[in-house]
Amino acid sequence: MTVGIAGPQPVYQASGWQRATTVGQIVVILLFVAAAFLASWWVGLIVALAGAALATRLWVLILRPRTVLTAAGIEIRDGRNSVSVPWTDVQVCAAGFGGITIGCTDGRLVLARYPRKSNLARWLNRYTPADEVAAYFEQRGETARRSSGTA
Repeated sequence: MTVGIAGPQPVYQASGWQRATTVGQIVVILLFVAAAFLASWWVGLIVALAGAALATRLWVLILRPRTVLTAAGIEIRDGRNSVSVPWTDVQVCAAGFGGITIGCTDGRLVLARYPRKSNLARWLNRYTPADEVAAYFEQRGETARRSSGTA
């Protein structure tokens, strides 16, 4: 019997609908830039700079962020940064409004911005999917440390 190794599993990435609407917004921005260039090249240049900044911001905030589970650990891709946290380093995790904070065995804190827990859920002490993900991260980290003998 052959057991296949499962590939990376996304915990968070923008949904198809979010991706489609974001691409639509970027297309609208490009149309505005084209219309501004038709009106005047210098106005078009100013609008193009603002449009490029806005399109980049949309890409960084919506299309790029991703949290992926691999056999080796957690890969967190944020707006500009990518961080990989091995399972043996994951010690404690907490879900909050800013995302999931991962406390590592070496003392560093890593923030996975998605999934998030709303402040209302925190105030009402409600269990959310972000809490479930944080608990899974902790459990998987503890299992990895026990199996490697660094518990």
